[in-house]
Amino acid sequence: MPPRGGGYSRGNYYRGKSRGSHHYSAENDDYGGYRPNFSRGSHGISKRGSFNQNNRSRGSRHGGSFSTNRQMKPLGYAIKIMFAHKEDQMELMQSLEQKTGMSLNAENITVNDNNIEFVVTSEQVAFKLEKLSGSLKNSDGRKMAILKRAWYGDRSLSAADEDKLKDLLNKFYIPDQKYLDLSNFLEKQESSGAGLKKFFIGQKFIATSVCKLIAAYIPQLEILDLSNNALFNMFPYSELPNKSPRLSKLNLSHNRMTDISNLDPVKKLKLTELILDGNPLCLHYKDQSTYVKDVHKRFPNVQMLDGHAVKAAIAFDLDAPVEKSLPPFAGNVVHAENVKSVIYCFAQQYFEVYDKENRGNFLIEAYDTDATLSLTMFFPDTGSRSKFKINSMFKHTRNLTKSMDSNQLEKCLYKGRFKILSLLSEIPDSEHDLTSFTIDMMLETELLVVFVVSGILRDKGSTDVYHFSRTFSCKPHSGGLQIVNEIIHFRPAMEMERRKAFANPGPTPSNSPAVMAQTHLQAQVAAAVTAAANPTPAVILTDAQKEELVKKFSAESGLNLKWSLDCLQANHFHYETAAIDYQRAKNAGDIPADAYLVVQ
Repeated sequence: MPPRGGGYSRGNYYRGKSRGSHHYSAENDDYGGYRPNFSRGSHGISKRGSFNQNNRSRGSRHGGSFSTNRQMKPLGYAIKIMFAHKEDQMELMQSLEQKTGMSLNAENITVNDNNIEFVVTSEQVAFKLEKLSGSLKNSDGRKMAILKRAWYGDRSLSAADEDKLKDLLNKFYIPDQKYLDLSNFLEKQESSGAGLKKFFIGQKFIATSVCKLIAAYIPQLEILDLSNNALFNMFPYSELPNKSPRLSKLNLSHNRMTDISNLDPVKKLKLTELILDGNPLCLHYKDQSTYVKDVHKRFPNVQMLDGHAVKAAIAFDLDAPVEKSLPPFAGNVVHAENVKSVIYCFAQQYFEVYDKENRGNFLIEAYDTDATLSLTMFFPDTGSRSKFKINSMFKHTRNLTKSMDSNQLEKCLYKGRFKILSLLSEIPDSEHDLTSFTIDMMLETELLVVFVVSGILRDKGSTDVYHFSRTFSCKPHSGGLQIVNEIIHFRPAMEMERRKAFANPGPTPSNSPAVMAQTHLQAQVAAAVTAAANPTPAVILTDAQKEELVKKFSAESGLNLKWSLDCLQANHFHYETAAIDYQRAKNAGDIPADAYLVVQ
């Protein structure tokens, strides 16, 4: 058991830092986290009389007068070393003995949360340890504060007092409502005449007895009222979720909880109703939505909060037994048979062309003139990024969770065929594992088809693989599909994906819908390559048609009219061939800045 006693005082490490009466909680204190007013005297202890190093006194602070250990001399001092849980205990004790020059004779050494706690019997040792606060660092380089408090030994209710407490609980329990009323417990003890010592219900050992009695005699309890008890946190009742699993309504109003995290020790309760009104923590929230959200993080089933109806949060009960196994992996999901073969063919041919060198020269017809594209990436640390060439594309990402101004967001949204092809040309050469592909269709209408292609790829010449997901929004075009919007996402591959990647590079089975005649995209690529080798005009154009073609080329490429005209004339006004020629020149850096309408 961790040492218990009065509230910790703080040494030099905390001196000079302002602390009010509601900013420090000694969780393991017998008095349930009672927070004295710390105004920082010579030992960091209040001079206002509510608590001092030699005695403890309580007044009306808890709703009634009571005292315990008023003149009792402490049996020792409980020491807490913050953030020392990772340290070797023997080495830490030896280091403390060297720095204090005294033998600690530490007892009851325990690790509690992130701290090491123990008891020393010498007052001189305790004060020397307190003066070391902040001068030691743990293995992570973090300063370790050392706190001390008077220790009066471990406490528990006697059998006689526990019987009297049981009688009180029986008196305040309403069976037909399954309701236990422990509100303003000190006054209830005075009015009951039961002869029970006036123990504060927030004391750890009293709360432990309450939980034990609930489990033994009223396991069916559904409603518990702990209001008006000066509770600073629910640590004393940390056993309540296990002892009272049916509890669904809890009243904690008009206590002294200053932060919503004070409820964490009982967050496993399956509450549907909670009352916190009258606690200082309620003053921290300026809007109801944030308040409700923080409550639902701990109690997702709450539907009544402070007497007001709120919508329960959507949550998964991870502790509940799983009655059904997960459905089997469905693989590709394309329910519309009339477009399945078209989508499969498009995906195969698109990525075969994408993996070629100078991909920007051959994907012109794959994108609509006014298409848009955005790129997102997620690599959690710089170590996993550095081994991928795709790291060079982070400057083009449009991750909405990153702090980006509106101009940067707009800049990273690529609009128009030529800007898209320019971006795709910058992406490092890659190889896709076609056998890893899955295709899921999201939408299919006469005018639009939306589907997601995901799988594994690697940088050309590398064995390190990563995952991609590309969402294509396509319109029907000349018997095939043409992209009007695309979202590309890259992330690290999972272990299972890495093991299976490129394990079966064999040909696609002949019965696959992907093995079909040339698609519109493939035909367009072949036509473009042929046209590049033999650039002859498809038709004879009038001057007016040529002028319109120059304007169109200028609008798509961003070149001024003179350069657009020169590019088209050099390719006999064959538009696709001129576009390929322009893309090649741009990639090679052969186009001067003054050739553009807007300086690049």
